[in-house]
Amino acid sequence: MKYLRVTATPDPDAAPELFRLLATSPAVDEARLLTWNFSDRDGVTMLYAVNGDEQAFVETLSEVPEVVDADVTSEDEGRFYVLAEVVPDATALFSGIFETLSKLQLLVLTPVVYRDGRAHAKVVGQADEVQASLNDLPSAIDVSVHEIGERGFERDDLAAALSDRQREAVLVALGLGYYEQPREATHEDVARELGCAPSTASEHLQKAEAKLVRAAMTDERR
Repeated sequence: MKYLRVTATPDPDAAPELFRLLATSPAVDEARLLTWNFSDRDGVTMLYAVNGDEQAFVETLSEVPEVVDADVTSEDEGRFYVLAEVVPDATALFSGIFETLSKLQLLVLTPVVYRDGRAHAKVVGQADEVQASLNDLPSAIDVSVHEIGERGFERDDLAAALSDRQREAVLVALGLGYYEQPREATHEDVARELGCAPSTASEHLQKAEAKLVRAAMTDERR
């Protein structure tokens, strides 16, 4: 079993309208596919989290041919969720992607990140099938492989990189208001709760913060 961390860049002329909306539209800063499943109407139901202009997005979404139904829910200003039923056969490229995934029994781990005309994802499957997927994808998609591995199939979890003590320190700091603006607690307050020296508490927090920032910015550094 292997996984590939990849970036897929479709030919703009062949890209599905939904992809263009998610990855290239000025209405979207970034979109993430959170989960998906096959529906009972020969389609795929997809849940997206989107950062961008909700009104402009909804206006464009109504014109996307492969989306047969959609529900948009606001979270806060500039962020919203989209539950969409998509018919892959409405677009040749979309259909080719799903045909390859189904034929080779590959799993696409979420989130899939859409930004700057590209989709960033992790694909898992049997070693020979993962390799075959690169050859079987439609020629209109350019795929760059950033990482190949045999471990680390789990979804990316920022907090998973922290040690138990670092996680505890961050949770204590959050509870005390250390990360509020302005701060409501100091290193000394965190250290008191942890039962350690202030310098030790500071070290735990700094290491945790560094890990979280690196994990959060992985896609940006590609």
